[in-house]
Amino acid sequence: MRKTLLNMAWGICLGISCLLAAQAQDPIVAESPTYDQLGIHVVALQVNCWDAEIASQPVSAYLRVRLADMPVFIDTIQKSGPQMSLLLPINRVYELVFRAEKYLDTTLRIDFAQINDYELKLELGLKPDKIGLDIQIRDLNTDETLPLGGIVKNLYRPEAIYLNPREGREGFYQIRVREEDEYEMEVKSEQGYLFYTQNRIVPKRGLENRLDVKVVRSLAPGHRIPLQDVSFAYNDFSLSEQARSELDRVVPLLLQYPALLIEIAAHTDSDGTDAHNLRLSFLRAEAVQTYLLARGLSPSVLSVKGYGATQPIASNLSPEGKARNRRFELRVLRWTE
Repeated sequence: MRKTLLNMAWGICLGISCLLAAQAQDPIVAESPTYDQLGIHVVALQVNCWDAEIASQPVSAYLRVRLADMPVFIDTIQKSGPQMSLLLPINRVYELVFRAEKYLDTTLRIDFAQINDYELKLELGLKPDKIGLDIQIRDLNTDETLPLGGIVKNLYRPEAIYLNPREGREGFYQIRVREEDEYEMEVKSEQGYLFYTQNRIVPKRGLENRLDVKVVRSLAPGHRIPLQDVSFAYNDFSLSEQARSELDRVVPLLLQYPALLIEIAAHTDSDGTDAHNLRLSFLRAEAVQTYLLARGLSPSVLSVKGYGATQPIASNLSPEGKARNRRFELRVLRWTE
């Protein structure tokens, strides 16, 4: 026991001696090599990629990094997605190359010798790689070009291109659009033009992309009201979704002119007997009439007639031609007042 106590006392004395010796030395220098190693050696970089024209739309991009003075990419630093995070050593100049489908390649040059932060956040707008689209506006019945304007709407994203008649050449426009997005042309005019075809197009790279818009400026007897893609399925008289959509566009026009008497003319392809096709075409015309009546039109302004296969607009020798012939039309018969 006595030996243990002596050892403890000796340890306490030794500890006090070391403490006093340490206090007698100069204070520790703050700028020691150890503290130098706690400086910034890497920067946490975060990049958010967006559509340059639609700020609310993120873009999934592929990122590769290379040193500015070297043409070779750093294979270990590759990222993808609308939001990317990576660590890059300081005191270097980097080139960040972003690539996204249907967007122009974008290169960012960043000098990390000038960065004094642990983190760097960038918002990057990528420009869409657009292609050309020609638009021509003509009168449906005379084929005359018309100096009208309008709006070209993108049906896939919030994008609209306004066409000013003063900037077009007699109803002809050349614009830039996004590849493989679906666009729809809406005609605007204060000159009394009444209706237009609902033309849609999905432009593709490498093709001649052209949108021909037909406008009705007179509802004279014998004139047709333009419709787009109003064909029926084979041996069927039910209305397709596209046909109902087209009729919904026509309803405001017909309600605006209640004195207009319209013939609903329906047709078939050449398959089947004449009697069967006449009956089928009449059922198709009745289906159109029922749809229009449900939307507020008066029975007195609608006349139905089935023409069977007697008025084809395409050859019945191909499936595509037959599909075009299985259709309905709206024709102006007369003004009732």
